[in-house]
Amino acid sequence: MKFEILEKERVFNQYLKIDAYQVQHERYSTKENANKNLEVAAKGDACAALVYETDTKSILLIEQFRLPSAIHGNGWITELVAGTMEENEDPKETMKREILEEIGYQVESFEFIQRVFVSPGWTTERINIYFATTNSTLKVSDGGGVESEQEDIRIVKINIELLDNFMESIHDAKTLIALLWFQWNVGKNQII
Repeated sequence: MKFEILEKERVFNQYLKIDAYQVQHERYSTKENANKNLEVAAKGDACAALVYETDTKSILLIEQFRLPSAIHGNGWITELVAGTMEENEDPKETMKREILEEIGYQVESFEFIQRVFVSPGWTTERINIYFATTNSTLKVSDGGGVESEQEDIRIVKINIELLDNFMESIHDAKTLIALLWFQWNVGKNQII
């Protein structure tokens, strides 16, 4: 299937950047091309990590306020440690920084899980999801986020024996992807 970008214009240029496109693409249902005007949030890639503390057999997640989830009910959502990549930054360096800032740990190892689109209908953002291992002796600070960014993060520590029941309370897609990956791999005895 072929597509062509006929026109592109930046229509909003703050923290969130929005580009208006005029696009033509082939269709499955007819030989006639579709012509669409679409707006897309132009956002850089991000990284997220499911952090596993090996000596306590616990998953380390975070909880913080998120306005979009507050609009739909509860504003405090449990999710993976995550952050936006700086330009030309290695994803693992992003994760090391974010893990230290948000939960106060250094990590032993990283394993790439998957790169996924956040919401391909409206944003260019992709998230690189990792599995990171650490242990309790590698907790070097309190975490909680960066004060200058007004981050207010609570660490959520879940023993893997309680994970099945805990997953019912997770409403963040990247976190569910990582937790399902974890369960599948643990069930196959590939890790831990």
